[in-house]
Amino acid sequence: MTRMGDPAGIKMMDEGFEAIQSIGLFNWNTVLLTSLAESRLLLGQKSEAVDFIDKARRMIEQTGETFYGPEVFRLKAKLTSDTDEAIHLLEEALQLAEQQETQMWALRSILDLVAICDQGQDLEDRLDHLQIIFDRFTEGFHIRELKTAKRLLKRRRPHLVTA
Repeated sequence: MTRMGDPAGIKMMDEGFEAIQSIGLFNWNTVLLTSLAESRLLLGQKSEAVDFIDKARRMIEQTGETFYGPEVFRLKAKLTSDTDEAIHLLEEALQLAEQQETQMWALRSILDLVAICDQGQDLEDRLDHLQIIFDRFTEGFHIRELKTAKRLLKRRRPHLVTA
């Protein structure tokens, strides 16, 4: 519902999160907080999105639960207006995703890094990295991120793209 811009979905998510908190359940909090941040961002509520993603980052720092860390750092990068900070956060997201071997999160992170780097050696290095990550996939090429990666690689490196 929230991905389609329906505020009723946010209300349901808020109520669910409050219920989970009220019984002292803290597993998956970073996932829930990130989802709440994403939903706020989709509805144009940037300051609320920042609040939720900052809570998720604090949760990671306090508990060491990094399962959803790549997405937390990636979304935080989208929410910052400081390009250097965004690059640092995306590099952190990419590193963590690769440590966890979560290929889709690595793909999302490198796509966002490529989008920030518009030219020069940084862009070429990131395109090389994108190609490596893209080549790890053997299925799911109908998914938006893989379609985006393939289109980008075809445009920038038509001789290398596969799948």
